[in-house]
Amino acid sequence: GELMSYATTAALQTGLEPIRPGAHIERIESLAGDASARTFRRVHLSDGSFLVAMSTPTPPIGDGGQDFLAVGRHLQGAGVAVPTIEHTDLRSGLTWVEDLGDDLLENHCLARHPERRPLYRRALAELIRIQHRARRHPGTSPALSRSFDTATFLRELRFFSEHTLEGLFRLGLSGPVRTELDRIFADIAETLATCEPVLCHRDYHCRNLMVQGDRLRVIDFQDARLGPAAYDLASLLHDPYAMLEDDFRETLLEDYRAMCAEAGEDVAPDLEDQLALATVQRCLKAAGTYGYQVIHRKRHHYRRALGPALASVGAQLDALPRHRKALQSLLTDCEERLA
Repeated sequence: GELMSYATTAALQTGLEPIRPGAHIERIESLAGDASARTFRRVHLSDGSFLVAMSTPTPPIGDGGQDFLAVGRHLQGAGVAVPTIEHTDLRSGLTWVEDLGDDLLENHCLARHPERRPLYRRALAELIRIQHRARRHPGTSPALSRSFDTATFLRELRFFSEHTLEGLFRLGLSGPVRTELDRIFADIAETLATCEPVLCHRDYHCRNLMVQGDRLRVIDFQDARLGPAAYDLASLLHDPYAMLEDDFRETLLEDYRAMCAEAGEDVAPDLEDQLALATVQRCLKAAGTYGYQVIHRKRHHYRRALGPALASVGAQLDALPRHRKALQSLLTDCEERLA
């Protein structure tokens, strides 16, 4: 825990009044945040209960409380195991959320962990619910009115060039290399944008899935949008924080296919190809985020995830024969900088 200023405690106490009239704050502790500008605090109340206070910068930077609230309610309505959102105050940027504890799926990722496969099967079950049931669930969620398009995929790939290749690794990209990269990125982006859309969480990995008793709960969903089924699957199976082994990934992919069939949901016939391409795009995007976090936020622990992210890209290159040589050369340069 940490000692909070009187001003912070007073602001939280005031914010608590509409949902817990008369309740008093006994203690406040900061929680580890994600890669966004939001902050999270666990608030211990005098009656022994807990809530999480999520503060979003005002005015919001891209991931405001409004989207969190609307997308959260939409997903909850579709039966997805998201936390209950108790209250949000858009003026102060404060949102009160059910406290799901501290046990991340990340803590259960090691090969010898006995709970690993059942937990990952639960993650796949929630994913299928998001992809299909929430996609069909009626409502005006912002998640249903925005989608991954060529421009979004391309922007994420260029983020990698800017913040990791040129920023963190200081690779001076020559004109021809930059042109070649842009051609490759455009090809990947255009191909992914033509995939049949489902609903995507957009950041579906072991740090955004909480283990709570025998349940798995889904967090950090406010950026959800329509996109390829392979996108979230790539996030989960080729997760730089989890480093799953190839045979376990294959098992989970078979589980996913079987669970989709059981739920009566179609699986794209070219899912394997989609998955290879989505893994390249997703892991380069993640590597861009890590570079940005190291340089601009001084969060140096993100550097550890760069190796696994780039290795996942390297493992997919056989599925991109036209671009394999150029990407392999780029990955070799990156590995030298990481060494």
